[in-house]
Amino acid sequence: MSVLLVAAIAIAVLMIGGAASQERPSGAKILERADRGPSGQPGPVNILGNPAKPYTGGAVEHGPYRLLPPGTKYIPREYPKDAPQEQPVVTLDASVRAGSSLYIAPLPGFTEVRGSATLHAGEVVLTEAEWSGPVGTVYVAARLLKPWNLPLDVYLSYPDSALQVRVETISGYPAVILEPARGPAPNVGYVQAAVDGELIHLSSPTTGQDTLRTLAAQIIEERKSR
Repeated sequence: MSVLLVAAIAIAVLMIGGAASQERPSGAKILERADRGPSGQPGPVNILGNPAKPYTGGAVEHGPYRLLPPGTKYIPREYPKDAPQEQPVVTLDASVRAGSSLYIAPLPGFTEVRGSATLHAGEVVLTEAEWSGPVGTVYVAARLLKPWNLPLDVYLSYPDSALQVRVETISGYPAVILEPARGPAPNVGYVQAAVDGELIHLSSPTTGQDTLRTLAAQIIEERKSR
């Protein structure tokens, strides 16, 4: 279930890190490290380190999302003292997941390979599943949004980053898509939408974000018909 836990981490905190900008921000430092480059050539590797700065404004709201400017220092959250203090519990019991409003049944053509549910204070707060189908493997998760989760911070990358955030609306709901700057690709990024107090998250090692967006729309339409 380790791959599914990766999805949970991505949902828990949206931290989309940016690669360094070609135009170096003021205060950036070149760090040298003896290492091998991506092609295996020996020699020093120059790493451009952009110091993060405290948030001073300029975020753009998109539904429950707060899109923070590139280079923004992480904004910590305090867990409410009056909220349940129990530790989350993960179960593989399919009946627990299927009985939750967060459960996402496999779409036509897909079968469920495995899945889990996370409970907090007896309430299912996260469901995760691995699907197998015509586009290969798809990881699907749904998380219950609590007041202390909001706003959903998205740390934007610099314009020349290899990964970029695309803000969209899917079936009438605010969505965020992380994909390579060159276009949709498998095994990187995700598609995520905030739907009536839930966060639906899709990723895949075998298909790109364009296909995931289509699947997300089908899931949302199914939820709207409940």
